[in-house]
Amino acid sequence: MRLFLCPIVVMLTTHAATAQSIVLESGGRVAGSDGCNRVIGGYELKGDAITFGKMAGTQMACPDTGEIERSFRDALEHARRWRILGDRLELFDAGGTRLARFEARGAN
Repeated sequence: MRLFLCPIVVMLTTHAATAQSIVLESGGRVAGSDGCNRVIGGYELKGDAITFGKMAGTQMACPDTGEIERSFRDALEHARRWRILGDRLELFDAGGTRLARFEARGAN
C-alpha cells in the first residue's frame, strides 16, 4: 500500500459481517462505507499524524448496524495517528489505543 500513488481501498477487520471500507485518495479525499451508509469527507496527513474532517453520508435504514456504524465513525473522528503494517492500515487515538485496523483490498 502506498499513499498518493493510487487510491487505497481498505476494509475494516473489526466487524467481518459488514462491508466497512475507506478509500484514501490523493488530495485529502476519503470515501467509503460504514457498513450501511456511504460516507465522504476529507483527511489530512502530517508524518504519522492523521485527522479526518467532518464526514457526510447517506442515511439508509439498515437493520442491526447502528453500533457498527457508530464505532466506524467514532474511529475516524478520534483518529490521530496511523501506520501501515504490510497490507494493514491501523488508526490510533491520541493516547496510542488502536481504534481500527483495515486490510487492503483490490481497488474497484
